[in-house]
Amino acid sequence: MPTHSPVPLLAEPPPPLLLSQEARAQGAADLAETAQWRYRLRYLHEHRAQDEVIVMASFNVPPSEDAVATAPGDAPSRADYRLSARLDFSEDGENIVALRLSCEQGEPGPAGCWPYADYASSDGLLVDLGNGAGEGGVRCYVFEPALPYEGWPAIGLSWDGLNVAGAQNARAALAVVRNRGLVDEAATVESVYRTPSVAATVAVAPHNRWPHAIDIGTLADSVETALNAAFATLFGERWVGQPVTLGLSYGYSPLPGAEPDTAPMLYLPVGLHPKLPLEPATATLLAGLLASWKDAAQPPETAGEWAFSLALFSQVDTQAVQPLLDLGRLVYRLR
Repeated sequence: MPTHSPVPLLAEPPPPLLLSQEARAQGAADLAETAQWRYRLRYLHEHRAQDEVIVMASFNVPPSEDAVATAPGDAPSRADYRLSARLDFSEDGENIVALRLSCEQGEPGPAGCWPYADYASSDGLLVDLGNGAGEGGVRCYVFEPALPYEGWPAIGLSWDGLNVAGAQNARAALAVVRNRGLVDEAATVESVYRTPSVAATVAVAPHNRWPHAIDIGTLADSVETALNAAFATLFGERWVGQPVTLGLSYGYSPLPGAEPDTAPMLYLPVGLHPKLPLEPATATLLAGLLASWKDAAQPPETAGEWAFSLALFSQVDTQAVQPLLDLGRLVYRLR
């Protein structure tokens, strides 16, 4: 892949433009994936061969200094990831052959993961560059085939598979450095240009909302152990301390002999676990409450099931009203 080696460009670069940033649910193929999200940013810049766009993606950004003081001790810490983005050009300088990302410090993203990338041309052509390839602190995203350089390309970067318990919001900041590595910086500092940083005004947070039924009875043979397994599946090792609201209901079918998967269901409210941190004993207490209610209420047992709604709230922004994760119905069927 022959590339063009640029000469220094003695002109200040224009500042980058942050076009968008968004937090979106990853999917709901299984229980674990319902708690995953992706953070995507898109920026616009001239991206001459002499330019590096410095991309900083920050996760778990407190909304204010007061929020830092009031956050629980087990809240996830802020993490900043700084990448340098360059475009590699063909020998004649006419075509883009690759996007090259380099770690400016530490790791490229949460859990050491590099972002996925895409390219949008001025005429609306969107090229998926995938997850790239490389070793160490450099990642190369190849254009196959190479594309003509038309000026001011839009680059998208996406960090996928983020868990709502460990990464609760994100915010982007951008800057441009021109001629770095192309001149002797110690002797010709005036030839290395840097723009001021451009940052998003607010962080974006996920709102993973899944109203459909998810069977947790396959996780364990009792409602207590199934709940504990569900908490661990959703939030991993961080599940203790997560602030959640749990709604408890009992469901049954009014039709004799109805099958659980196809029967029309009626639901009776049983209880509410308000916005409180999960504890090791939470599932035990809830299972005891359910058993006591069932003994006292003696509800119909046709296609009987316990149903739980779950809403997870941010530990980073404790004043946020919108949950990060909203599961409409975790189901444990009474066989």
